[in-house]
Amino acid sequence: MSVCSVISVDEFERDPRFRKILGDMHALMGVPDHPLGRHCKTGHGRLRRAEIEGGKHFEYPWAVVHGDFQPGMRVLDAGCGRGVLQYYLARMGCRVSGCDLDGFRSRKLLRIHRLLHRLGIAPAPDLTSRLRKNARYFGIEVDYHIEPMQALSWPDAAFDRVYSISVLEHIQPLDEQKRAVEQLARVLKPGGKMILTLDYAEKTAGRESVPGLFQPADVERVIGWSGLRPVEPPVYDSGGWADYLIKLAQFFDVPSGSYSVFTLVLQK
Repeated sequence: MSVCSVISVDEFERDPRFRKILGDMHALMGVPDHPLGRHCKTGHGRLRRAEIEGGKHFEYPWAVVHGDFQPGMRVLDAGCGRGVLQYYLARMGCRVSGCDLDGFRSRKLLRIHRLLHRLGIAPAPDLTSRLRKNARYFGIEVDYHIEPMQALSWPDAAFDRVYSISVLEHIQPLDEQKRAVEQLARVLKPGGKMILTLDYAEKTAGRESVPGLFQPADVERVIGWSGLRPVEPPVYDSGGWADYLIKLAQFFDVPSGSYSVFTLVLQK
C-alpha cells in the first residue's frame, strides 16, 4: 500500500488491519458492536453516531497503519482534543503526549485557558479535571498539554512519531498554519515520521472548490514548510471514492455533503 497514494475502496474494505483497528477503538470506547445495517436508516432518519467521527473511521486506522509505531516510542498527537487516537496509541504501548486548546466542552473554560496562555500562566490543576476524567474512563494516562500547535513547549527532537489528524485546515491565517507545521517538524526526532491528514477538496468537473479545504498547492506548501521528505510522491486523485460515495448515498435518509481527505507521511 503506497503512502501518499490513494487507497482504493476495495482495499480499504478487505484489509483486515483497518477493521481490526476500528473494532479495537470501539471496544476501548465502549461502543456497542452492532451490524452497520441496523443504523443506516433509523426512525429519526439519522445515522447513528458511533463516537469516532464519521471521517475518522478512515483516518484513524490509516494513521495507525502508516505510523508504523513500536511500543515504547514517544508519540505526539497534536490537536487531539478528546480524540480516541491518543488513548489507543497509549494502550498499544506508546508513551503518548497530546496537545490542544479545545480539550473541554465549556466555551467559557476554553476562553480562560486561551487567556492564561497569552499571559504566560500555566492552567491550574483543577481546570484539567475533564482530561483526568477521560483518563480514568479509558484507564490510560496521556501527557496532555493545553497549548496551541503553534507554540509547543516540548524540546527539539522529542518524539519518534508526530500525528495531526485533520487539524491544520482549522488553523488560520497562513502564517499561523506555517508556524504550526514548523513546530511539529521541530519536535520530531531525526528519522521520525510525521503523519498528517488534511481535509481536501479535489477540483473535478462539476465540483466547486470549498473555502478552507486544501488544494494540491496547499499540500505542497505544507511539505515545504515542514522541511521533511514525503515517503512517496503525493498523488492528487481520489480514485474510485467519488463513485463509491454516490452509490453509498442511497442508503441514507438525510442527504450529506462529502469531501476528500489527503493523507501524508513525512520523514525527517
